[in-house]
Amino acid sequence: MRPLLLGYLNPRPFTSAGELDALKRELAAYADKEDFTLADIYIEQIGVWDSAFNALIEACKRDGVQVVAVLTLYHLARLPRLQRAMKEHLERETGAQVLVMYPTPEGVG
Repeated sequence: MRPLLLGYLNPRPFTSAGELDALKRELAAYADKEDFTLADIYIEQIGVWDSAFNALIEACKRDGVQVVAVLTLYHLARLPRLQRAMKEHLERETGAQVLVMYPTPEGVG
């Protein structure tokens, strides 16, 4: 049985439905390539009170998921210092490893 992986997306404002579908497919392909089962993708939505990030943390804790994937650290936060802080917070709170699909040379995405 393949381990579970949760995905997280925080798309830029005005991301089209087609672009969002492409991002989801990228996460699914990555999970499959790395031999994980993609359990769910948490997606931030503008104007929605409930945070997908907080729901992701709760799901990791509740279901014992040990791996979270993001396309780039930009999905965790827009500013480089905050990106690292959010990644560390997610890992510390859940015990999950955060995999960054497309890291940049500077370590931010």
